[in-house]
Amino acid sequence: MKKIAIFLVFLTGCIPYKSYLKTDDICGFDMTITEEEKCLDFTKYDSLLTKGNLTITDNESILKEYRKYSNNKYTYVIKQVDKPTNISKWTKYNAHGHIRYVYFTYVNGGLKIGQGIYFDSLGNITQVIDHRHANNYPICFKEALMIAEKLKPKKDSIFGIDREWEATVTDTLYYWEVFVQEPKPDKDEPTLGDAWIYRIDAQTGKLLRKMQLIQGHDDTAP
Repeated sequence: MKKIAIFLVFLTGCIPYKSYLKTDDICGFDMTITEEEKCLDFTKYDSLLTKGNLTITDNESILKEYRKYSNNKYTYVIKQVDKPTNISKWTKYNAHGHIRYVYFTYVNGGLKIGQGIYFDSLGNITQVIDHRHANNYPICFKEALMIAEKLKPKKDSIFGIDREWEATVTDTLYYWEVFVQEPKPDKDEPTLGDAWIYRIDAQTGKLLRKMQLIQGHDDTAP
């Protein structure tokens, strides 16, 4: 069986970049959970959900769909995507339609952002998980994306972002990795253009390194 081997080619060292303004006016987004969302009647959709995911709304602004899972801690799931911001809200319910868990992701790459919120069977909050990590990542994901957008060629597109860290001799380096794709060299060919990783310091907003992501086939693998 062939496997894909991933190699990183390091092209640049520490490249100075003008410090980026850190502001929660940019970093924030709507994490509202309404009372109506805490208990929903999914039974009227059961027959349709047995056939697959059910799209409730799909327009230029919002994608909203219902999902149902068997043998799962969470029976019903609502996925709602805010298309202008590429932010998804995932709301999970038990078999009785009571809310149990809400979290948010950035669509391109699935990075968890904001807060993860757990509820008891009465709809009371029991636990809040911080996915912002502002102390270690004062440059938030939105700012990292904005920095990469300014640095990359206009023709290239961003297809993902990851939150990373690395232990050094004296400290811990926290950084973002923004994934950037060049367009196809020939639109009629299946081959994708080159892919790059922009490594951005989460404390200063400086570009630490730009790396080429090379995909190759490993024919020696069983």
